[in-house]
Amino acid sequence: MVEAPSPPVGGPGVHALGTASEPAARRPEILFVDDEAPIRSLVARIMRNDFVVTTVASAQEAMHAIEAAPDRFDAVLTDLRMPGVTGLGFAAWLHRQHPHLSGRIGLVTGSSLDAEAMTAIEQHDLPCLFKPFTVESLRAFASVLAAGPALPGLTARDRK
Repeated sequence: MVEAPSPPVGGPGVHALGTASEPAARRPEILFVDDEAPIRSLVARIMRNDFVVTTVASAQEAMHAIEAAPDRFDAVLTDLRMPGVTGLGFAAWLHRQHPHLSGRIGLVTGSSLDAEAMTAIEQHDLPCLFKPFTVESLRAFASVLAAGPALPGLTARDRK
């Protein structure tokens, strides 16, 4: 009988006890909603190494994506001002229809906020990232939202 030599302890994929390495951590899934295609493309490129990013052009498309897979997304980032349903209207819908995403919704805007928008943002405790943003601030914003208020260690799929 011939035995293959054992890999050295601590080699690739081997712990000191010889057990297989833990699989790579799952990247959080982010839904990004913006009516401007160049912004969607830029955000997807910036975030693709740290997150699984789905981009859509409207709140209506985002609603369909969430209805199709309610526990898929760890965080939702939405533009404030869009044709049709605004970011605030979409956030209000999320709070009513998918409360498990409350605390995981963030607004992204290049607009100044009027009194009505400020009231709604405060009422729903919505964090806001202002354009232009840096790569670091966008990643940090998404990371904080994806971590959300859920129990430590739970992902969107675990919160059924």
